Amino acid sequence: MTTVEKVRGFTAFALPPASTFRFVISTMGQKMDIWLEDLQSKKNNGYLNVLLYPNHSQQLFQDTLQYLMNDGGVSDDFSADKIRRKLVDAEDAVMKLELSVKFTALGSAWAAKYVFRLIPVPLDRIDIVEAMLRDLKEELAETKQALVKANPYDSTVLYVESFEKEGLNSEGSIIWDKIDAKGKFNLTAERDVVRFFVEGWYVVNVIVYLVPQREGEKIDVFINKGHLMVGFPISLSTAGSTSVCLGTTAYF
Repeated sequence: MTTVEKVRGFTAFALPPASTFRFVISTMGQKMDIWLEDLQSKKNNGYLNVLLYPNHSQQLFQDTLQYLMNDGGVSDDFSADKIRRKLVDAEDAVMKLELSVKFTALGSAWAAKYVFRLIPVPLDRIDIVEAMLRDLKEELAETKQALVKANPYDSTVLYVESFEKEGLNSEGSIIWDKIDAKGKFNLTAERDVVRFFVEGWYVVNVIVYLVPQREGEKIDVFINKGHLMVGFPISLSTAGSTSVCLGTTAYF
């Protein structure tokens, strides 16, 4: 008979430093399987002998159980009058999972309570290693999700430089060295313009090292055939070389 996983996740039954548990709820025919793993001790407890109610009652039971095991059963302060799920130690390493729900029907208030005896599942070294691998996989998945949220778009970095002795062409533009940008960027024949082939927002940062300069000189950045994007004044320097750092954001 095939086991069908309904929901999995993490839950806690008290505030830290209490343990956090990994849980899986699945069905096997007309029976519900509840599995808990203590993330600290790696102890496993499971329950499989819950005969589900037929028809719509079965779905109601499943939905209630999943809701209480997820955020729906968590109170802000874990006070006794608000908490709707408890994990209680019983005899012989057996644990009792208590889930309660309150609802109103036909003008009356009702309360339902489910109590499950979770039997310890024997573990050997292989099981413990597998549990550790599960932790690592989940941490990796969480890290990937965090990176996607931080930068949900593809990013491309281009680094160009110029070490030409003369440095500038007849129009005063910087002559760039050749670049290898895999079809995303290239230089014009005169090598004084960088062309973008991927549409999007770009952050442009430029550092220019200069010989001593007169007062009033500046560095300009142009886009799209001569439209001035930004200009930066150069500091007066008669005693030695100077530099200009400029940065801007633009859509190409």
